[in-house]
Amino acid sequence: MHRPLQFVNHRIEEYALKVTYKPEEDTGDIIYNISLIREDDFDALIAVLRQACHAGLCVSNRLRVAYAGETAGGMTIP
Repeated sequence: MHRPLQFVNHRIEEYALKVTYKPEEDTGDIIYNISLIREDDFDALIAVLRQACHAGLCVSNRLRVAYAGETAGGMTIP
């Protein structure tokens, strides 16, 4: 594995250890990635994400979509 990929993989594992979510109690912390894209690029993004998930490259197939002005993870989407 190339060095930059090793670094990213290590960071992902480091953050994964911080997850404390308990589904049965609906309590605890999760980690997430917020990516901002233009609405015009949404359909193309979904197509790429679908391919990545089918190839086994995604940690999860879950996606939350928030539009401009909405709040996600304590952040107001510009």
